[in-house]
Amino acid sequence: MKFAIPTLIISFLLDGVVSNFVSLNTNFFAPLFSLVAITIVYPYFNKNSNDYLKTVGVIGILYDFVYTDTMILNLAIFLVLGLLVKYFHSIFNNNIINNIIWLIIIIIIYRLITYLILVLSGYLTFDINVLFKSIYSSLILNVIYCLIVYFLLDYLNYKFKIKKRGW
Repeated sequence: MKFAIPTLIISFLLDGVVSNFVSLNTNFFAPLFSLVAITIVYPYFNKNSNDYLKTVGVIGILYDFVYTDTMILNLAIFLVLGLLVKYFHSIFNNNIINNIIWLIIIIIIYRLITYLILVLSGYLTFDINVLFKSIYSSLILNVIYCLIVYFLLDYLNYKFKIKKRGW
């Protein structure tokens, strides 16, 4: 857990920094670095899933207040996604390929849930193209960030001889 919390904090802050430099109308670079971080750091909580879920909840509520101005929407979504990450890690081995697959699934679920809530609340009109654009615009940058964070955390944990929870 030594590097998990700093990774979550840096990813949370990078969401805001990168979104200042990337246009909202871009097709390929929508940052969701906080979701990437909660996907990658689970093994570093060393079988303490309660601490992991509390941390994911804190990141979700901060994401609500800082980036989206909603009360509990992202808190609930992040907790559901945290439970999915926990479930994925209990079934599958922790490696880079699985992390990328989990990340893609997590991004699709996050975008689908937020899109459905925005459509049901009347904020957006139903247009499936908007949903698909939001999904594919999130994938490239976040997969690159996933690769960077995964290899950086692996290197740091190897260097400092920190065990992460395996399979």
